[in-house]
Amino acid sequence: MSFDSVYHTIDHTLDELTEFLRFRYADGAEATGTQVKSYHDDRGHRLKLARAGILDVTYGFKVLPSVSGSYFIETSMNNKVAEFDIHDFVRRLASYYYTESLQKPWTHEPFRDLCYGDFLRIEPEWGTTVSRDTQEGRADVIRVLFSVQPKHFHLLEKNPVMFRQLVHEFCFAPLQRIYAEIYRPGNMKDEDEG
Repeated sequence: MSFDSVYHTIDHTLDELTEFLRFRYADGAEATGTQVKSYHDDRGHRLKLARAGILDVTYGFKVLPSVSGSYFIETSMNNKVAEFDIHDFVRRLASYYYTESLQKPWTHEPFRDLCYGDFLRIEPEWGTTVSRDTQEGRADVIRVLFSVQPKHFHLLEKNPVMFRQLVHEFCFAPLQRIYAEIYRPGNMKDEDEG
């Protein structure tokens, strides 16, 4: 499998996941006053959810090639929590992924004997797989890297729906939940729009 083929497969999956989430959150958004937008460009694929005074977050997905020829899936979220405890966030991620990576959630062949960690690997560590970009007057961006494991990638390529579900259940949903445990609407940073 060529570089372009692997990159395209991962990028296409992240694009589809972003649109899947946009449609999911858009259903009922009008009733709650939530704005739901998606963006797709050279910065990756992003989903923005905003509800005045309650919620304002942008999640991102991007495929990154490594110098060794492997790939990472980068998930990100903007952080508007004042005095966000990044070390507590990393500790919670490490605790969650320590056991979750070993889970075997599938019941059908050829996935039945495989665990999440056979497809995507993460060892949450501040400064390597978890980082924070800060810019004066803007929200911080928390980035988390998942290493795509090449051994079973052919199974993901042949099963795009399962690949999308894997990224949703293993990369997006846990980050969303763990961040929400820390997020407090009244604790938002002041920032310039932009």
